[in-house]
Amino acid sequence: MIAGASRAVFILLVLSELGEQFHQVFEPAAWAVDGLAKALAAARLLEDARAMDLRRPQRPRGTRRRSRFLKAA
Repeated sequence: MIAGASRAVFILLVLSELGEQFHQVFEPAAWAVDGLAKALAAARLLEDARAMDLRRPQRPRGTRRRSRFLKAA
């Protein structure tokens, strides 16, 4: 049972370190998003920006992307 407990502690330490690394990587992006939101709010454009959907459209299933290297038929 002690081996299981020490293994659990090890896993918690690894997850804690991993969480810290994720925080360090993504913190600058979070600051940028917050700054953009503040700038848009100051320009009274925040709600308009939130209403826009800028995600890439998905291709319908069963369709394939044409390769630019294939010759046009």
